[in-house]
Amino acid sequence: MQTDTIETIYRLPVFRHQVINAESLADACAEAVAEENWDGARKASDSSGDVFVSGIWKGTVEPYGARPMTVPPAFEEEIQQEVALDSRLTSILKEPARPMGLLQVEVERWLPRALALIAEAERTRSGDPQPTV
Repeated sequence: MQTDTIETIYRLPVFRHQVINAESLADACAEAVAEENWDGARKASDSSGDVFVSGIWKGTVEPYGARPMTVPPAFEEEIQQEVALDSRLTSILKEPARPMGLLQVEVERWLPRALALIAEAERTRSGDPQPTV
């Protein structure tokens, strides 16, 4: 049996309301985002995100004092999973778009990978925590 130090996090949104006078809606949004005063801000506890693993260290150690281990993709923050998956999907979908096309043998190798990534994308977006293989 192994011992690891695991750090978990959930995102807790904090919001504020501001009255902004600006030339355009885009200018108002830019000013609202740039404002640094968060006095009077409130926590949106009912909108917190899912718990995810943000760090793993081998053994019983002081976090950040030792070399971290890689977090398994199934336990990363959902947005990180989606970004990684979108990158892989974009890459694999570019393959048949090459100007010369794919040979039959390439299609036979490409199609199962493409279908597996599409299934993984559907699981990720449905919130199924099933790990990727």
